[in-house]
Amino acid sequence: MNPARNKEKKSHPQPPPKLSETLRGLLRTEGEDHPLTVNYLLNNTAGQGIFLTVILLALPFMVPLLPGMSTPFGAAIIYLAWTQMGGKRKGLPAWMGDRPIPKEKFFKIIEGTSRILRFIEGGFKPRFSWWLLLPGIQTFHWGLIAFLAFLLALPIPLPASNTFPAFALVFTTAALMERDGIMVWLGYFFSLLSVAWIGAFIFLGDKLLNYLSSWF
Repeated sequence: MNPARNKEKKSHPQPPPKLSETLRGLLRTEGEDHPLTVNYLLNNTAGQGIFLTVILLALPFMVPLLPGMSTPFGAAIIYLAWTQMGGKRKGLPAWMGDRPIPKEKFFKIIEGTSRILRFIEGGFKPRFSWWLLLPGIQTFHWGLIAFLAFLLALPIPLPASNTFPAFALVFTTAALMERDGIMVWLGYFFSLLSVAWIGAFIFLGDKLLNYLSSWF
């Protein structure tokens, strides 16, 4: 038999489902028997639940779509990151992870962030991933995610105080999920921008707010 022909007959592995397709599937299956919760998302996201759930919890604040929800969502991300660093169970405690997420808000998240989801699907892929697997690097990244979630959770009356940490969270987590050693630097950039922006508010306070108000 011709070896080349045999190679052509070999079945190629199916690519993992796209993030947007996974979310649409959750919308179709969500109902009275399966209330939409963080723990439900963790258990129904094609083996990448921890990464996808962090992305989902941060996505609304890139637009933003859910004002006033950054503190509980940030707290949930901090807990998830802590479980990864400590090697503990991956789900959230029931009082946090089993609280239903209103369906209409979830629709707003998906529709309002569709362009961002497409950018993640098309721009992130496995490359230069060897250093992401070095000892201690994964722990460092989960520590960074916890720190960014802390910044996201801060109730600071400053424009984009949630936006920059949300971009950093989404890009860093998506890069880890896809093992993209290049795009993770985009997450680092927004991490530094988040620290600089919030740090400027801490040190300048009303002066920064007054300066911003003169531009808007």
